[in-house]
Amino acid sequence: MRPLCFLALIVLAIPLLAGDTKLPLDENSNENINISGTLILGREQVRQALGVTEIPNTLESLIVVRVSVRPLTAKPMNVSLDDFTLLCTKDGQRSKPFEPSEIAGASTLVLRRGTEGNGKTGFGGGFYGIGIGNAAPPETVKATVEEKNDEKESPMMASLKAKILPQKETLDPVSGLLYFEIDGNKLKPKDFELLYHGPGGRLAMRFRP
Repeated sequence: MRPLCFLALIVLAIPLLAGDTKLPLDENSNENINISGTLILGREQVRQALGVTEIPNTLESLIVVRVSVRPLTAKPMNVSLDDFTLLCTKDGQRSKPFEPSEIAGASTLVLRRGTEGNGKTGFGGGFYGIGIGNAAPPETVKATVEEKNDEKESPMMASLKAKILPQKETLDPVSGLLYFEIDGNKLKPKDFELLYHGPGGRLAMRFRP
């Protein structure tokens, strides 16, 4: 009887283990649009979402949100990256989505954190991307241009392009990834809020397990 009991315990434990791997998600809607988002936080989860072998150290503050957008209107609605903002409610940082070329392009800006006289830390954290205007509040950021001479498109760039949320006018649901930068090593899903402000109105989503 003991082997059967042991086997039963294993079978019962499988759903519990699977539940632990669920990513934080949220969903919100109004009369015009329905949006659901899944937060992908941490280097290993980001690597799996992109389907690449590794994430460079320069992208340690990369945060990904898998978004599904479903228009509810009778006329086509324009879906754009600029409709979205990721807010860190813990410290007020805000980030607009980055284009793949800003993350892994042949010529990119490297943002490095600096400090002001008041001791505050600037926004950037060594992430490839242009988003200086994404900082809240704007503080000291040193930006340098790094050129890459690789003629062949990197696997990272190919994956970023293939998986990004499509930007188009549509009546049909669309889904894809949004790429953000929020600096901080101990941030948790509850610290993030995805904001939508576009043709469908305004929506906010708080992530939960």
